[in-house]
Amino acid sequence: MIQKGEPALSIIIPVYNMARYVARCLRSILEQDFIDYELIIIDDGSTDDSASIIRQFSDSRINLISTANHGVSYARNRGMHEAKGRFLLFIDADDYISPGYFHHIMEEAEAYEADLYVWGLTKDSADGNQHRIIPQTRGLLQRDEFLHEMVQEQYARHQGIMGYIANKLVRREWVIHHHLHFSPGLVLLEDYDFFLSYYNHVQTAYFFDESGYHYVAHPSTPETKRPAVDYISLIDTHRRCMHLTKDSSHSDEDYRLLLQAIGKLSIAMFLELRPVTLSQVRQLMNEMRPWCDAGLRFIHPKQRRLQQLLLRKRVISAYLYLKFRLLYFSLRNNKV
Repeated sequence: MIQKGEPALSIIIPVYNMARYVARCLRSILEQDFIDYELIIIDDGSTDDSASIIRQFSDSRINLISTANHGVSYARNRGMHEAKGRFLLFIDADDYISPGYFHHIMEEAEAYEADLYVWGLTKDSADGNQHRIIPQTRGLLQRDEFLHEMVQEQYARHQGIMGYIANKLVRREWVIHHHLHFSPGLVLLEDYDFFLSYYNHVQTAYFFDESGYHYVAHPSTPETKRPAVDYISLIDTHRRCMHLTKDSSHSDEDYRLLLQAIGKLSIAMFLELRPVTLSQVRQLMNEMRPWCDAGLRFIHPKQRRLQQLLLRKRVISAYLYLKFRLLYFSLRNNKV
């Protein structure tokens, strides 16, 4: 139960080695004209000056919690555990928000009673350009239309609106009641995975066109390492979405879009395999789920040969195909 006198918003910020950005983030929050919030900052074992920079901000609404490094999902779970607000709002330490952002969001939340509030954001690219992303739909949606809109946004328009963590208000009492949490074992799509659990309980959702959250893209460096992708986990996440929407009146249309996404992931799982070994190909083929086979039937014609080898479980042929493909691109790149 929400107790009298508790803040409207609990803002949760995980921080790990963000000394370069966190001051900008906090200034953009503390300078807002809406003040009914608590600011829960989880310093997730930073080894730089992040914590000391945060302590320079003297404000009674700040609750700085220092932990050992466990990852962003653990930090957000800890923040939700400490929260006391009516709504939960997530912000990343390297991002920032525009003046009036909280006021605009809470104005919409007070005007419309909904289980979930969704808006847009602005992507700040490394070259200084800004790209505004907003939901195509507006207004209050009932569950059936909401689930259809979720699939359209994620799998047809590819804007990512429904997977971003920072452009939504969720009800804290729902998180508590349904025991919702972020999965620490996930490296990719952990935000989307959390929201799929939340969407499972949503009956009404309100969409509007606020875009005052600035999602900052940072330039990559030669030292930047791409994390290993667990494609099976990603496929399972999309499968959860498929299960969530199975009773929707738009289920046939949505089902096809989801199968296409699963098919693309199934192909990518093999095309991006490094190194290509017979044992690895055999292992991945054994791990493929039945819906991977179904999704493979929707992939692009350019991958038709690999598609057929995977559907027929031709392990050695698939291995040779991938080896020769890798050799071809290696030789071509050496000629350039």
